[in-house]
Amino acid sequence: MIINNNELKQMIDVAMLDKNSLETVINVNEKEVVFLLGNDLIYRIQKTQKIDIPVGEYAIGSGNLVKIIKSLPNEMSNINIENQQLIISDSSGDINTILTTGVKINIPKIERTIAEIDVKELIEALKETDSFRSKDTNAPMLMGVCLRYDHCSNELSVAAMDGYRVYVRNIGIKCNEKEDFELIIDDKTVKRLKKIKAKLKLCIKKGILRTGEKYFLTTNNMIFLTPFIDGEYFNYENVFHNAKENYKTSYNNKEIKTFIKYFEKCNKLSEKRPLIESSIENYNHKLSCQAGLANIENNSKSKVENRFTIGYNGKYMLEVLKLFNYSDKVDVQMEDEIHPIIFTDNIKTILLLPIQIKK
Repeated sequence: MIINNNELKQMIDVAMLDKNSLETVINVNEKEVVFLLGNDLIYRIQKTQKIDIPVGEYAIGSGNLVKIIKSLPNEMSNINIENQQLIISDSSGDINTILTTGVKINIPKIERTIAEIDVKELIEALKETDSFRSKDTNAPMLMGVCLRYDHCSNELSVAAMDGYRVYVRNIGIKCNEKEDFELIIDDKTVKRLKKIKAKLKLCIKKGILRTGEKYFLTTNNMIFLTPFIDGEYFNYENVFHNAKENYKTSYNNKEIKTFIKYFEKCNKLSEKRPLIESSIENYNHKLSCQAGLANIENNSKSKVENRFTIGYNGKYMLEVLKLFNYSDKVDVQMEDEIHPIIFTDNIKTILLLPIQIKK
């Protein structure tokens, strides 16, 4: 069977296999070659011509498979199985490796497609959530990303939070459901999805696998078997809806870039996460940061005369501002120095908890 080596490299890249991964199972039938990678990702290679590999169930150590595929040149290879050996041939020579007997791969019986997601937008959103997702392995739900669909607005929101910040972005979706749904993608699947090609078709599907009906994520040639975490995500929408608007202003792109430069300077001069104080008096917006023996200040004109003093975690604020680096306009809403600050443009909404300043 002739195959593009880059397809095999994409397969192991998305699967994130390493030497500690479970063995990879390979099933061959008349129409396709099916790989079960890490026991939770199915990868299917379908060919229009008849597959000349012997039908059967095989297995190979995942670490060995990764080494072999990474060694292949960026060209086409001929793959075959003879006498329980995997043979991969290309212009640089042949690779022969022994296979063991595998098991039959259970492929989900897909009942219906729930939705098709804009892959490019999803990948962009997942990359933006990196600094917002928790690193606490005891809180797997906060390590993941929530997909929440509102059928009335026909919008899919991608949300992530770490206890101090909330990230929400709406992305494109074609949905066949007339009901709302919420699915929490686990950390491993988030990392895998960031590696898939933007041109692929990504769908949420419902099907049956052993224990009953489940949701799956699928692409043209992949099925993510266990991508979701059971549970109910934090209702961040209530925070947005119930927020009081004691102070609201907006910043243009030039102003955002100026703030980014200021917060970058504060972070570079501070050994720890800098505490930034923000105040407005007599239409003067003052930012100040004490970094060692240096005091870093920024003064700009304000649209309002006075406002309470509020504290920011400089590292977190910088990460928030960078998400709006290309926004034409960003609205900022505050209630007081205790409640969350809300940043919004026409695509995403960010919530950031302030830091209480000791007086």
